Amino acid sequence: MSGTQPHESEQAWADEFRPALELALDEFLASARWPERERFRRRFTQRGLGNLNLDDLLRDMPRSSWGTVQQIPDRVVLTMQVLRELPAAAPSRCRWLW
Repeated sequence: MSGTQPHESEQAWADEFRPALELALDEFLASARWPERERFRRRFTQRGLGNLNLDDLLRDMPRSSWGTVQQIPDRVVLTMQVLRELPAAAPSRCRWLW
């Protein structure tokens, strides 16, 4: 996305994957644990999100340029850059998350 600001490209990415991101956040908020990748993949498909590629979502997820994020290989973990694009994760709704 040449010519776009980092936040704009993160927002575009989040818009593309929003249904899956919201599902992952919902699971996290319900259990305080990020969903297991394969269980999430099944739920992802059951919810009719099979047109989105979970592997692309995880590989291309926006990350901070100032540090390396350790990925938990068997879990779907949303980064802070992604969380700020989701209204359900806003500080006014999830004060404890921020």
